[in-house]
Amino acid sequence: MIAGMLIITAIAVITTGTVSALQSGEYNYTLSGGQATITGYTGTGGTVSIPSALDTNPVVAIGDSAFNGNNNIVTLTIPNSVVTIGDSAFHHCYVLATATLGTGVLTIGNYSFNGDGNLVSVNIPNGVTSIGTGAFLDTAIGIIGIPASVTTIGLAAFKQTSNYQINVDPANLNFASVSGVLFNKDLTTLIEYPIGKGVVGMSIPSSVTTIAPFAFSGVGLSSLLLPDNVKTISDNAFAACAYLSMVTMGSGVTSIGNSSFAGCISLYSITFTGQVAPTYLGTNWILSTKSNLTGHALASSNFPAPGNVWNGLTMGAVISTTPTVPGAPISLLVSGFQGYIILTWAGPTDVGNPAYTEFDVYRSTTLGSNGASIGSTPANIMTYNDTAPTTGTRYYYVVKAVNTAGPGPASPVGEGQSSAPISGAQAPSAIQNLVVTNGNNSVTLSWSAPSNSGSPSFTRYDIYRGATAGTIGNTPIGSVAAGTTTYTDTTAVNNNTYAYVVKAVNTAGSSPSSNSVQGSPSASATGNDNTGNNGSNTGLLLAVIVIVILVVVGLFLYMRMRKKK
Repeated sequence: MIAGMLIITAIAVITTGTVSALQSGEYNYTLSGGQATITGYTGTGGTVSIPSALDTNPVVAIGDSAFNGNNNIVTLTIPNSVVTIGDSAFHHCYVLATATLGTGVLTIGNYSFNGDGNLVSVNIPNGVTSIGTGAFLDTAIGIIGIPASVTTIGLAAFKQTSNYQINVDPANLNFASVSGVLFNKDLTTLIEYPIGKGVVGMSIPSSVTTIAPFAFSGVGLSSLLLPDNVKTISDNAFAACAYLSMVTMGSGVTSIGNSSFAGCISLYSITFTGQVAPTYLGTNWILSTKSNLTGHALASSNFPAPGNVWNGLTMGAVISTTPTVPGAPISLLVSGFQGYIILTWAGPTDVGNPAYTEFDVYRSTTLGSNGASIGSTPANIMTYNDTAPTTGTRYYYVVKAVNTAGPGPASPVGEGQSSAPISGAQAPSAIQNLVVTNGNNSVTLSWSAPSNSGSPSFTRYDIYRGATAGTIGNTPIGSVAAGTTTYTDTTAVNNNTYAYVVKAVNTAGSSPSSNSVQGSPSASATGNDNTGNNGSNTGLLLAVIVIVILVVVGLFLYMRMRKKK
């Protein structure tokens, strides 16, 4: 009797508390106040429309990690009844391509769609007030619309490895966008600059005084010129800009945050144009930059003299107030293809005063003559496609860096010629949406097929790798068949950074390069968290253990009472 009473009591305690591990069809859920929170999904994926009610209980939330690591869902619809999307709710759902959020959603949690590398379309409904840190980190969304209702956006909410732009509703009272870049409403803080955008067509507005944490992290710019109005560079603001080689600080900079330029592995020059050195320098601000990184300042400033160290930065030659042209680009590689010629180069070590803003490309048919300029690229683009060569003609190319003082000296000469396209054949177009997933001593690439498969259709993909986008060579590190859109680089070494492009190939030749992506393998990197719903199962297991213990104790007491009789 005692054992029975103890068991009944234990069950009563369990059933009157928070109910866990309930299930309805393909969904696990919990109840609170008659409202359901989805905690897990056991379905087969494909097109998934989450129900608005489970066992007549309205679904108001998608719980933390509820769908985490699901590799089967392609299309997702969230009902209007849902108010909250929890942290990491759809984290690492690799094949998810389209997500439609219901009109009732108010909160999108931290890392809720993080790592969904094939997610190209999502709507943020008007009514959403909060978008969490890294909510759409490492997705493939092209255009991100921020409605008027949003009041909070977490750090790196939209950081991606592909090109994208952020558009804010002009009626929003907290945020604004200019040319796809995210700012606060009065344009005094630059919040997020899209990866892949570089510096093309974008100048920092004169109103900006603060560069927010992670604002430019991972962006593929090669040079940086901060205007005089910028005062604060926040933590990690330019971290992991692997191609960034030179920085010119405006005269107004007073504070440089922790790890602000950490991981800028190509950075070799920082120039300060102000008379007064910044008063605050964070820790590790130039961690993992080039060993020969030097600083430059005016002779009349309070920076130490050349050869002395200032906050970990060795000071180099002083800068002059008189404009000077930049030095010559370091190298020039010319590669001929069927119907076009590709040029790549590295920037000059002497950036000039002020720093150069573009490169001019010159072509001649006579060795020793620079010829005429055939085009130019912005300072962050160190590649040029000559699409109008005459087949079989040998050309000689040079490149010059240019600033307001004029063009600098020419690069070394590069020579090449194009071959005739194969009759009736056409190379495929560039592949789309190249994304990267870091692993332990490995980097996995995934992409979408080109929109034009060429004539005849392409038969394989070639994968290329370099230390930076500007050093990617012409010899592939591997190939996969046309039907495969992933490749794992198992030769990558932890704690190194690599740049990758992929090309589609047919008998007419190779397609143009894909977008360039950056991989950084590490021992802590994982492709899938797969945290599942262990919380609910653990609670159920504890309840069972309690019942078993109570039964054993009850039987023990019952036997002792019988012996006494």
